[in-house]
Order: sequence, then C-alpha cells, then structure tokens
Amino acid sequence: MIKLILVAMLLAGCDTRARYEDASAETRSMEVIGVRYEVVGPVQAHGFRQHSQAAVERVLLMPPPGVEGPEIGFRVPVRQGSTVTVRKVVRTNRWIGNKMDLEVNLEGTTLPVTAPVSIGLIRGNERDGSLQRNPSFYRRLP
Repeated sequence: MIKLILVAMLLAGCDTRARYEDASAETRSMEVIGVRYEVVGPVQAHGFRQHSQAAVERVLLMPPPGVEGPEIGFRVPVRQGSTVTVRKVVRTNRWIGNKMDLEVNLEGTTLPVTAPVSIGLIRGNERDGSLQRNPSFYRRLP
C-alpha cells in the first residue's frame, strides 16, 4: 500500500505537458532544415489540445491509424501531393520513441487551425531512427 501511495505521489508531480526545445542548430539537424517532401501515402493531420474544451495548440502529421482521445481536436486527411518544408527541428519530452519532431510548413491542404504543424519521428513517420521521413509516406523533393 505504501508503494502504491509513493507511485501515485510521484506521478502526480510529473509534468505531462508536451515541451518543445529548438534543436535546429545541432549538426545533424542542419542537414534537414529546408528539405521539402511530397506527401505520397496516407497521412492524417491530428490537432492536439490540452483537454476537450481547449483550443488546438499543435498539429501532428502521422499515418493511419493515428490516435484518438479527448486531446484530439480534429483528425483530417492530408491530400496526397501536398508538400511539407522543414522549418526547424525540435526536441520533445516524449516518454517513448524518438524525441525529435520536424516543424514544417504544410502546403496544399487546408487545416481548420493555424497552429504549428510538425511531423513526429514516431508512429511510422521515421526511417531507421534518423531525422529522415518514411518513403512510404513522404518523398523527398529535389
């Protein structure tokens, strides 16, 4: 019982809000800044918010099936042929998976918000644990 109380107290003190730190100046990040990709596979834009009544703060692109829950304000398909241009690389405080996201400009698809758009290097978007996109969903443009 004491262990359960200690674990509950520890979890209560954890900050579960997503945090993003600019990592664009790191050597491996500079290689992807400005790179353009065409969306060539099924990708969905998920609008993330803090709770069901909050405004969407960030849009994350990911292949289906995506995620669900009260923190998802919308989920819309991204039109194949849309382009994304990497603006910066950000480090996240995710507990699992790659802790890097690519913040991008998305062109060719209309979203219901103007929140920052990212491609998380998780859930099928990544390739080989690097900052490169999965070629099943994103084709690098010259």
